[in-house]
Amino acid sequence: MAKELHIVALDYAPGLSNGIQSDAWFCIRSLSEKGVRISLHTSLEGAAFMSQTSAEHINLLTYTDAEQLLRIKKNDTPVLFFGGIAYGHHKQQLEAPNRFIGIREFRDEAIFHRQLADLHSLGWRKISLTGKSSELSKIQQEIVASGISVFSTKAEAAIHLPAFVGNPIVQYTPGKGTFCIFTGNLAEKDTEFAAYWLLEHVFNTLDIPFVIVGDHPSLELENAAHVRANTCLVANPSLTELQELIKKSQVILTPSFLEPGSGFDFSHLLSFGRHLLGNKKSSDNPLLRSVLNIADTPEAFIEMTQTLFDCELTEQEKQQRQSVIQNLCSDDAVADTLIKHVWSHCQ
Repeated sequence: MAKELHIVALDYAPGLSNGIQSDAWFCIRSLSEKGVRISLHTSLEGAAFMSQTSAEHINLLTYTDAEQLLRIKKNDTPVLFFGGIAYGHHKQQLEAPNRFIGIREFRDEAIFHRQLADLHSLGWRKISLTGKSSELSKIQQEIVASGISVFSTKAEAAIHLPAFVGNPIVQYTPGKGTFCIFTGNLAEKDTEFAAYWLLEHVFNTLDIPFVIVGDHPSLELENAAHVRANTCLVANPSLTELQELIKKSQVILTPSFLEPGSGFDFSHLLSFGRHLLGNKKSSDNPLLRSVLNIADTPEAFIEMTQTLFDCELTEQEKQQRQSVIQNLCSDDAVADTLIKHVWSHCQ
């Protein structure tokens, strides 16, 4: 009998521009490839993205209003929520008493939204994020009290489920790249903040080509990126265009100003890119730290960017990167763990 699963991923924008997004979509793809029939509750934009992946066994259920409640059938089909906020908004619909409920936790969402609020000056957006952080704290407390299974990327969690990474293969492009790159979902405040930081504190003095690449940039960010002759912005690239830009770049910049582990899809960057330069908050994963150059001040970023821009990857660096990718958990194994846990509770 085919396994069936509801996945609710309302707040997860489509694409592979950062870790939290790629985790969701590679998870869906991996489960689908293992024959799990998925009813995916997502946005119209998310559905359009998934339809391009040619994944089988996926029934796309879309919504047009972020506050619209989606009706989940009254049966015992298990449900996996991506993020606590999705669970909090839809828990009243889970009327089947024997239904398995799981939550995928990529980061501490309450802390993340509080840190996002700190990036804003006084105004309605800061108040909204602060309120959402408080709401998420209450949801997290309820989840803990309920005994709902939480599949967390954090190694110390009760149920540790490593991030889905797409089983990357290193694809080196010979020689040196011709520019530096920063990529992410630019509609997210933390990503936009990092892009502005690079423009204002690093490439305000460095005379090196710098390209910001990402989805849904604001007009203000686009204008800021085109003020100088050596900086520009590429908006809403296709996956192929993004990969080609990463391949042609020399230094991939990954500064983060929120909790570690909330941002970049390093497996994607490791697969196609050359040098990685970030700060201590870019990642707390020891494996990734071993191939990530670290700088924590504007001055250090400027100096390290210039150094890396002039240097090709050595054979030792290439071998180390290959080792890191090989030691990342395969999506196949992670999917098996998830399937085993969900359906052991359904029997």
